[in-house]
Amino acid sequence: MFKIRMSEKSRFPFGFDENNYQVGIGSEIADPDLLIVDNEKLSEAEIPDSVLGIIKIGLFDVTKINIPVEFCTKRGVVVFSSPKIYRQESDYAVREAVVWSIINASRNFMQINNWLDSNFKELASLPSKPRTFDLRLRSRGILNQKVFVIGLGTEGRLVAKALMQIGMDVYGYDPYVRKLKDPLLKDITLLNKLEKGCQIADFITLHAPLYKETIGLISKPQLDSMKSEVVIINFSKPELINQPGLYSQLKANNIGSYYSDQISPEFMESPLPNAVFLVGLKEGHLIEDASQIKKISIEFLKQGTIESSINFPDSHLPNHGICRLIITNENIAGIIGKITGIIASFGINIAAMLNVNQGEIGYNIIDLDQCVDSKIIEKFKSQGGIIKARLI
Repeated sequence: MFKIRMSEKSRFPFGFDENNYQVGIGSEIADPDLLIVDNEKLSEAEIPDSVLGIIKIGLFDVTKINIPVEFCTKRGVVVFSSPKIYRQESDYAVREAVVWSIINASRNFMQINNWLDSNFKELASLPSKPRTFDLRLRSRGILNQKVFVIGLGTEGRLVAKALMQIGMDVYGYDPYVRKLKDPLLKDITLLNKLEKGCQIADFITLHAPLYKETIGLISKPQLDSMKSEVVIINFSKPELINQPGLYSQLKANNIGSYYSDQISPEFMESPLPNAVFLVGLKEGHLIEDASQIKKISIEFLKQGTIESSINFPDSHLPNHGICRLIITNENIAGIIGKITGIIASFGINIAAMLNVNQGEIGYNIIDLDQCVDSKIIEKFKSQGGIIKARLI
């Protein structure tokens, strides 16, 4: 039985077969074979020796910022990310939602519609001059309005491009980005101070990952410095903004409006008219993601197949034998001869073999004509140049 440990934030009903997989949260699972994590930081100490792979399911790309990739590679631990197509779909959904939120907040489409629902009979008594009607439900344009994009990863850059294309002045902030190489982003003004962007922006949109350091990234000093009609858009994590402080400012009309896809307790207990929640924005992609993550997990654990890894090459070998060896090795001269020599020393024939390498590591899927016991694994583990070995 394979053991899968999920972090608290990655809790999701993936639907693993209970007869073949033991799944639990955190310390519920000892000596896990696989870790499934979200955007939280994962230290070297939090990766047990038993771990074969790590799957990251958040919307942001896996980088060395929150997973020790180099450490994992040296240990033979495969680091997976959600397949690119699903990450892109989620990014596109957020981009569309941000553009819609800005246009809606500027043109008051929802407010106008709500007013019409409540005052439909009064339409006949309205003055005929359009200007008078506009004064009752005024709106503003977005051309040359200042928008502050916090977080310039894949999603943030996608949003920034879209906002530039509709005529907005885009400012960006990301402590890990010093220069934007994309020529389509050359007109973005990069700021090195978060506070500056909060002070000048007409719209603020957040696309930062949630780490310990980014909890409360927007808190009382930033909220107090914002324009009174500023629109805040947060399709990342609610914890990036101090939610009680945000609620108070919205209730006092010190901030124009707030758009998000996740409702914090303050807003659930007492909704505000200037807080709009697009619940379920990413749910369809999350379900697709979960299905794909389950598939990747099962094929990796049961077949040794690797797909969508950031530190190992894609690897797939159709079944040709009775049992299968998975060997991770240092990418050094003579290592393949050593691997095949050990197998031959047990009097076993190789039915099929896949050897691929990436950088300093090599990965092997080897099908054998007959079953072997764990003695061959112990033999491999005792050899120099062999990082990991397991028998399926």
